[in-house]
Amino acid sequence: METLYFILLIFGTLSFGYLIGSIPVGVLIGKLHGIDISKYGSGNTGGTNVGRTLGKKAGITTMVLDIFKTFIPLLCFQLVAQFTPLK
Repeated sequence: METLYFILLIFGTLSFGYLIGSIPVGVLIGKLHGIDISKYGSGNTGGTNVGRTLGKKAGITTMVLDIFKTFIPLLCFQLVAQFTPLK
């Protein structure tokens, strides 16, 4: 039973991380400014192109939110793993 729980925990964490990672922060920031960021600059939706197109504040915001997309699933996994019945 413990092995099944561990497998489900890993699968759930990977799925959650994949879903969080698929959020295009640069596109969302661009939409907030009323543009499709993929049609400007290099066409990339990352923080560098957002920064060049919309300014430093938008670029830094995009980069920071992209970094948080990594930490959120890791923190969730750590919190869930602390309360597991595994020995």
